[in-house]
Amino acid sequence: MKKTFKNLHLIADYRDDWTTNDLHLKSRLSRLLDRYTSYFEKRWLSFFDFFVSVSQPYVDKIARLIKRPGFVSSNGFVAENYKDVSNVGSEEDFTICYSGSLAQRQPVEIFLEGVKKLVDHTSGSVRFKVRFIGLEEQLTAWNRVKEYIKGYESYFDLMPKISKADCVRLQQRAHVLLLIKYEGMTGVPGSKMYEYLALKKPVLLCPGDNDILEHTMRKSGQGIFVRSSDECFTTLKQLYADFLSGSRMSQDLDLSYINSFNRDVIAKDLVDLINKNC
Repeated sequence: MKKTFKNLHLIADYRDDWTTNDLHLKSRLSRLLDRYTSYFEKRWLSFFDFFVSVSQPYVDKIARLIKRPGFVSSNGFVAENYKDVSNVGSEEDFTICYSGSLAQRQPVEIFLEGVKKLVDHTSGSVRFKVRFIGLEEQLTAWNRVKEYIKGYESYFDLMPKISKADCVRLQQRAHVLLLIKYEGMTGVPGSKMYEYLALKKPVLLCPGDNDILEHTMRKSGQGIFVRSSDECFTTLKQLYADFLSGSRMSQDLDLSYINSFNRDVIAKDLVDLINKNC
């Protein structure tokens, strides 16, 4: 097409990177396949004017491979999906919710250990529930969590995948939402972070990443940051005490910043980027 239509502009949209992707631990065969496939990635992308991806670290590593200019066009949320969730109420037990994929590089054990310490501290009398939505379909992750919480199963709800609308309702009913960093990686936002922005609820980042997750949650005013299982236990103990006393978690939300991730806003920014560079 580029040869036929000389004035055609081509733009690559990397929501995830391709052969430079290291979100999951790879076998030697997978790494060799990536090296082979990267030849075609560089060849095909040489025809493109520029590319966009979700964070500056992603843009930098893709640009190093394909030698094309790149720009950030972040993920976001569709506001329409969250318009009917403001009055759904809260769970009777203190509930923390995590939805979607759990990657090998996410050290969920730090959070799980903090929960186990809280249960032990209260001699098992805690009214506390951790809900993992969609984990049942991820066999490796499901087995990993299941093995770690042996003896504490009654405090966890490992759910199958459910509809988007039902997932949003359960997230809204939770008291806190959970984010987990990606070990040894930078610039990985994950899709659920943008859902959490739309929900405007407190978000526990365990452990913190000193990167895009922490930066975004700090600016939005939603973040609660811990870096170890001991810090997680101390924070959970305080959050639970506040729940029992009926205290509301204070949040200084930056609604203007949160709304900048509305996909309508992001689409307008992308139009401006295209007009400027084509």
